[in-house]
Amino acid sequence: MNINNPWVWTTLTESLKPDRKAGQPVPIGYLTKGATEYFPYQSWIKKGYVKRNI
Repeated sequence: MNINNPWVWTTLTESLKPDRKAGQPVPIGYLTKGATEYFPYQSWIKKGYVKRNI
């Protein structure tokens, strides 16, 4: 089974951490594995560090 990673960094993240470019996929090492996709910390979503790229 192929697990989907729809999460990308935002411009806010890039402004705080220049090595993390906006629009680039969040590496799987930063995510939690779910049944069908990987998920970031909920706080990252709420703070605007990541977004779903669908």
